[in-house]
Amino acid sequence: MSVLEAVRRVLEEEGGPLHYKEITQRILDQGLWRTKGLTPWDTVNAGIAVDIKRNGEQSQFYRASPGVYGCQGDGHPAPSPEPRAAARMSFLDAGEVVLEEYAGQEPMHYRDIPRRLWTST
Repeated sequence: MSVLEAVRRVLEEEGGPLHYKEITQRILDQGLWRTKGLTPWDTVNAGIAVDIKRNGEQSQFYRASPGVYGCQGDGHPAPSPEPRAAARMSFLDAGEVVLEEYAGQEPMHYRDIPRRLWTST
């Protein structure tokens, strides 16, 4: 299960917005997603933020307030569009997001990882 699929499941179970650290804790507690990263909450936060930025109003998520995200269609009103500020994360976490979202379970050259990250933001 991808990190965004796990996020969607947790948010659908909750029925409303949650802080990304709470989302991450529930994902890990339920065993929906595994990571070797040292800051999995940053990976979750970045994954959601990138999805919102890339897909805009078509994203499956919305930002309810700083660090708090909901799932479209959960009955709560989605606020105004996501600001253009980039999510902050470590290089390790950024690389993990790129590999999970774009590599398709295939190896990726180390030079392609930052290129893919920079073109996706």
